[in-house]
Amino acid sequence: MSYEFPLVFYHPERRLVTISAIVEGGTGGLAGLLGFYAAKGVKVLGLVTWVTLYPERSVGLNIVADVTDVEGDLSDIFAEMGQIREVAAMTVYESGVKGLATCLKGGFPTFLGERLFVMPHALFEGLYHTIFESLGGSAFAILRRAGRKVGEFARAFRAIVGEPVDLLRVMNEISSTLGLAQEIKVISVEDNSLKVSVRELADCVSISDLKPGTKTGHFFTGVLEGLFEGVEGVEYEVEEVECINAGGVACVFEVRRTTGGPHRGRDAWGAARGGT
Repeated sequence: MSYEFPLVFYHPERRLVTISAIVEGGTGGLAGLLGFYAAKGVKVLGLVTWVTLYPERSVGLNIVADVTDVEGDLSDIFAEMGQIREVAAMTVYESGVKGLATCLKGGFPTFLGERLFVMPHALFEGLYHTIFESLGGSAFAILRRAGRKVGEFARAFRAIVGEPVDLLRVMNEISSTLGLAQEIKVISVEDNSLKVSVRELADCVSISDLKPGTKTGHFFTGVLEGLFEGVEGVEYEVEEVECINAGGVACVFEVRRTTGGPHRGRDAWGAARGGT
């Protein structure tokens, strides 16, 4: 199943606007505003919400709306919206390009306080193709090193991750949300190693036509090394043992602990086999 990413919308034959508002009264106020839109013929296509610190019990929201079929003067309707009791503030934006609107205004999407870059498949594929065509085999080591740098970001999770199985759940949720992989799960557990299966890994899908017969998950190999070392504080070595570009049905990574004792939370890992 695929989804329309709810930040950018383009319908060239329609008139789209972005409505940014602060609504008091919590979810009740939000429901009232959305009911007003429906009554006026405003079709909500996308919605991003957050809870504001001031005023208390207020909800901030950016809405992408289709106003093509709204009857009457839009400026009058927007002015009427602004008079709704629960609406503390409201601004309406038009992009200047017919049919184009975005849910974010005045900032960037973030993750754990870091700016989040959203990349369509064509750009991701072009980047990977360029790297491999320019650097050949040396690209493998570079991508693995880059992946480790990304994986080290996992240190930010140390305060919220109790056991490695929780880390797996975090990885699975983030990867699927960002389109980097469809499923990440443990498929076998030993005292000092485990195997992780990944489906639809972006690293390998993006260059499936470029490196047939070759294991290509070097970036994610580095990500796993950085993630495990960042959370557990000991050294790990990761090897891709199966790859969709080398005849595998999924990309499988063997994660080996090279220092210290068995995996922390080994029983929890065992319980996670078959999914999370």
